[in-house]
Amino acid sequence: MQLNNENQILNLANTNGRRNDLINAYTIYMKILNESFENGNYKWGNFPNSLGQFHFYERALEESKEVFTKHDPYDYICEKLQLPEYKEAFYSMNKEKILELKDGKKFINKLDNGVEMRSRNYISTLTKIGFIYDENYQLSSVGKLFINESEPVRNNFEKLLPIDKANLLLLRQGLKLRVYTKDYKKYYSPIALLIYILFKNEKVYEKDLFTLVNTITPYFPIDYEKVAESFSKGQVDKLLRKYDGFFISDPLVEGRKLKEEEFYKIFSNNKSSKDKDIYFDFYNKLYDFVIFPKDSTYIVLKELFEDTTKKKILNNTFGQKKMFLNFKVKDYKEFIKQNYNSNILSPDSFNNNFYIKFFYSKRNKDIHDYKDMLKRFMRATGIIEIKN
Repeated sequence: MQLNNENQILNLANTNGRRNDLINAYTIYMKILNESFENGNYKWGNFPNSLGQFHFYERALEESKEVFTKHDPYDYICEKLQLPEYKEAFYSMNKEKILELKDGKKFINKLDNGVEMRSRNYISTLTKIGFIYDENYQLSSVGKLFINESEPVRNNFEKLLPIDKANLLLLRQGLKLRVYTKDYKKYYSPIALLIYILFKNEKVYEKDLFTLVNTITPYFPIDYEKVAESFSKGQVDKLLRKYDGFFISDPLVEGRKLKEEEFYKIFSNNKSSKDKDIYFDFYNKLYDFVIFPKDSTYIVLKELFEDTTKKKILNNTFGQKKMFLNFKVKDYKEFIKQNYNSNILSPDSFNNNFYIKFFYSKRNKDIHDYKDMLKRFMRATGIIEIKN
């Protein structure tokens, strides 16, 4: 795996491909690829180049009805395909014709973002761990071994492990996983590091373990012995705070408001212009209140959060989906007291504090989502036990 920059996070699997029955899911997905794509019946690709990703999703739903109980975009596509004009244009892969039909643009959007993208996400992990390869998504030799009846040849150490074939193959592939920098000059092995920590510590908190493994990036190497030691000494939070310091090195200008162009360049977040406009509006109103704390500036800030849509967007971005500013107060002075720990109400280093809040809330939200997939993968190897 390659991380294109220092801010990219280890993503073993996309969250909309999240399933508890990981081994069953991998088996189903690879059998579909083996049966439908290996023999040339379908070519992997999206519409209008291919119907492959649509077919894959359709088969995945058929094989996992108890898991995929809600699939509105797919249902919409199927409903439209009952119409002769849609059916003919779709199966002849005539995108232009579909766009001419009523709701054609909506059909293409749901097909791409609601169906085909899910197919890509469902099997992204299979590529990362070496079960499939190349642009045609062919099964690798270990992928074929995973779904056939043959047994892998175990070495002497593997013979000692009380795990079955699927567990063993996942463990092998996990230990091969390397996470590289863009230039491939540095890397780390997340699964090897995780196992090393467990060898050095009889018991660890799973939250700390998976947060740390997902926080680390090859761009900022870390001493693995110190990592393991931080668990035994109860200093994981301290280590993470110190490590977080690597990600923000260039301070922002202080003593004035950021101009619109400056702000959008820094606070891009890969979001729509609508979201970025809300961020900028929040920045301006918060800046005015922090520099000039009084009733009038507080009321303007509070009114922003009375808009439920804007409130949700800001809480998602700055509060990791939780409320990060408490407006249930009697006046602006109590508001400052109640929200002192938010670290964005001080006039000193306001711009930098605001950016730090934005950056780490977004990063920690992504880590929270992706670490869950890493945890599910490790459970599927059969070599660790996780209790509440």
